[in-house]
Amino acid sequence: MAREPDIDPNVWYSMFIDPSHTQSMVGTALYNGDGSRGAVFIKTRNDTNTEQRWQLRKSNSTVWTLRSQGSGPNSYLSTKYSDDEQQKGKSFAYMARGDIADASAYWTITTWGDGTWYLTNLANKTDYHLTLTPNLGHIVMSSNITAPQKGQKRNFSEIAAIDDERYSSVNLVGGVTGTETATSGPSSSSATAKVNENTSSGLSTGAKAGIGVGVGGAAIIALVVLGLFLWRKRKRRQYTNPPQELPHESMAHVQSPPLNKYELNHDTTTTTYEMPYNNVVSEAPTSERPAELPGHTVQR
Repeated sequence: MAREPDIDPNVWYSMFIDPSHTQSMVGTALYNGDGSRGAVFIKTRNDTNTEQRWQLRKSNSTVWTLRSQGSGPNSYLSTKYSDDEQQKGKSFAYMARGDIADASAYWTITTWGDGTWYLTNLANKTDYHLTLTPNLGHIVMSSNITAPQKGQKRNFSEIAAIDDERYSSVNLVGGVTGTETATSGPSSSSATAKVNENTSSGLSTGAKAGIGVGVGGAAIIALVVLGLFLWRKRKRRQYTNPPQELPHESMAHVQSPPLNKYELNHDTTTTTYEMPYNNVVSEAPTSERPAELPGHTVQR
């Protein structure tokens, strides 16, 4: 008898409640305002509905991650505690974005021994099974695990190939270490599940590369700006430095010759001469009769 289902990670599966193949589990797209959470519930089976197409991917030899096509590659089936939940487990199933998912995103799939399977996770341990609540249609963790439990019996039916690079890896933040005891029918085996997750922010490889390039570019720009600032500061210091004075010792040896002032005949005893002022000005005599020059004789 198989201890785990024969699952191909490159195939979409319908997860239905046995024996009714008409009800399938739904994992909605992320919403909740910030796009971090989605809902999980049971709905009439429709294999063309992307929210009913599930990928089951093994993280190591004992635990799996589950995500629906409709919820996207960065969304994982998880559980969340709530005081309002009526079941004793106080936890309900939901779709969690990779950067907020915790240990509840890691599941064990164990056989009931009749060809059906039940699911437990690392957060709730094996004391709680993923179950369908009677007459409500939503999925919770239940401590009522005594076989048989109709709401806990699951089966998987192939739908189509995935063939999408985005679903070829799992990006979950942090490191999770858990211990699980997996029971398979009448025999039991103990296994320790240690999951070392990718400690990224749940981003794709391309996004990580883009962030790395952006950080490197920002560092180069910061260095250039710092260099320009230091250069300008140095230039400003050269212009603002006060002029330096020569040492007083040097100034003592620099003597300028005295300046002589010269004035005209200031210190001499030479007699100053002036033009005589008593000379009589001569004029033409006024007693003589004026003489006339001979005129021209007119000839007739």
